[in-house]
Amino acid sequence: PWELEGEYIRVLHDLEYAPLPDLSLDKQFYYASLLYNFTDQLFVYGGYSFLNNETFEAVKPASPDRAGIKAYSAGGGYKLTEVLGLKWQYIHARFGENPYLKLRSNWLFLGFSLIF
Repeated sequence: PWELEGEYIRVLHDLEYAPLPDLSLDKQFYYASLLYNFTDQLFVYGGYSFLNNETFEAVKPASPDRAGIKAYSAGGGYKLTEVLGLKWQYIHARFGENPYLKLRSNWLFLGFSLIF
């Protein structure tokens, strides 16, 4: 009944002619998610993800985006049919680590999804 998945992506871009000094297009992203199936139709999950985009550091030094976006999520769903599911997800995200800008956001998603 347990499922674990994750992914790590790192983009390294070698700019031969950078339009701005110290411009970097390097990015990294990773996530991990743990899912539990109560039945064949009902499931819940939780996860963590991180996205870092170094491009903003050249445009705006000490940008909160340099520290990345960290997100915690919880969700669940119910498979109405073999191909149609009803899902919900709650996400709490923190943008950067600037002590003067406590950039945090919360989202709640409800929707249908196609399963294939």
